[in-house]
Amino acid sequence: MKVDGVENIPLLGIEYIPQDINLNVYDALIFTSKNAIYSINSFNTSWKNIPSYAIAKKTKKVIEEEGGIVEFVGNTGHGDEFALELKEILKLG
Repeated sequence: MKVDGVENIPLLGIEYIPQDINLNVYDALIFTSKNAIYSINSFNTSWKNIPSYAIAKKTKKVIEEEGGIVEFVGNTGHGDEFALELKEILKLG
């Protein structure tokens, strides 16, 4: 949609950078965006065997579509609230 006085800049794309991460040392993974899932899946599919915590229902859906295990889904989709939920669930500090 065009809006007077606003210049639209097209998104050129996202390039995932391969990383050498040993996921075997993690008990859980926390995802705050679908792009994080697509990124990790592009270079290491072993993440699918580790319980995942999703910030929101849309992120949960992508985890499931990619074959991952969803352990928990945040209630609000906001970072601060998600952190507080995880703190309680994971018994941190």
